[in-house]
Amino acid sequence: DNIRSVMGIASGCVAGICGLTGLQGLVCFVILHVLVLVLVCGLKMEFKLHSYTRQKWWTYLTANLQQSALSFTLFWTLFYGLVYLY
Repeated sequence: DNIRSVMGIASGCVAGICGLTGLQGLVCFVILHVLVLVLVCGLKMEFKLHSYTRQKWWTYLTANLQQSALSFTLFWTLFYGLVYLY
């Protein structure tokens, strides 16, 4: 769960600094979210998800998605405002 929160914050910072708005920012979040979770599953779990959890792939990818999306939105708007509005 910690990696998902950090991923939401980091991807929000990236999207805000890059000046992404609208659907571009949403696509950035989805791509980075899936990329990080696949890397964690591949590097740490060696793609043996069922050895570590009873979740299916779809449940694993969408778990805590709302929490990550809220962190993403907060830092996306914060960094966009800091870089482009001030």
